[in-house]
Amino acid sequence: MIILTPKNVKNYVNHKHHELPFTFQRITAIEEITEETYVNWIFRIAFKTATGPLVVYLRQSRNFVKKKPEYKLPAERIAYEEKILGTLQQLVPGVVPEVLYFDGTNNILWLADIKQGCPLLVKELVAGQVHPETAGYFGKIVATIHGNTFGIKHNAVRGSASLNKVAVNFHLGMRLAPALKMFPHETKKFLKESHTAPTCLVLGDLASKNIFVDGSKIRFLDLERSFIGDPAFDPAFLFCHFLLEVPPRSLSQSIIFVKRFTASYLRTVGKYFSKAKVTQLEKRMDKFLGITILYRIYGFYLVVGISPDKERWTEIAKSLLVGSLTINKLSSKLLN
Repeated sequence: MIILTPKNVKNYVNHKHHELPFTFQRITAIEEITEETYVNWIFRIAFKTATGPLVVYLRQSRNFVKKKPEYKLPAERIAYEEKILGTLQQLVPGVVPEVLYFDGTNNILWLADIKQGCPLLVKELVAGQVHPETAGYFGKIVATIHGNTFGIKHNAVRGSASLNKVAVNFHLGMRLAPALKMFPHETKKFLKESHTAPTCLVLGDLASKNIFVDGSKIRFLDLERSFIGDPAFDPAFLFCHFLLEVPPRSLSQSIIFVKRFTASYLRTVGKYFSKAKVTQLEKRMDKFLGITILYRIYGFYLVVGISPDKERWTEIAKSLLVGSLTINKLSSKLLN
């Protein structure tokens, strides 16, 4: 297997030219992307073609985490991401990168430019730019994915129930770890409830480092952590970033985002199942928010952002987890 480096990527690209679904005249620029890349290796390649400039991103997975080599992962996991990106392109075209080519031998995805010059959400949040104008669209997109994949079969995602369980234990497990350690009784009780919920394709990593803001819309990437499970996880995990990565002056805007997203998400997902199940889903979102807040504060999370008031947020997280606080009532708790 070739290991891409800034020195050999040009030779690799030229070697693959005859297998690509596009033709180019020459490479005009090569850049290794290091911004918010903690797990995989990414290279930006600019081409000159007969019809104009073209930008492609090469994404390579290896058998360990880039930032923490002691954490081992199967290098072939990127084949799974290629599969999920194809599924999402069918459901929500243009929201995730298009796969132009997949080099399974070297675990390299060739992806269309999903960034398109737009800012990365994590940078915007830390700077106090929350973009509540994106919330309605964002909520509708996530609900559309969830709604259209309720009851999805394992062969369409991880391949089998046992492989899905492995993914859940790893990807969801690390997010549960702080809550299980700090509030084991409450967390285990909730997980029993969550395990009986209707399941769908859970995106698994709607972190601010994976999201680009484009006017009133968003686009995102990094689907290797997706699995079949409780849809309540995705909104909650997204919300914890909006709440914990902004300066205090922007918290009111984050609350607006959370409320608008929730309204749009629940309205759209309500097209797919009953009002009673929507209500239950909303309650599980509250509890998953408590769990993901604890993960964002105490867990294995590499993105550098605002340092939150741990004592205050731990209290809020516990209140959400035990059901004495809801997302709807969060604003009065945070802004008073």
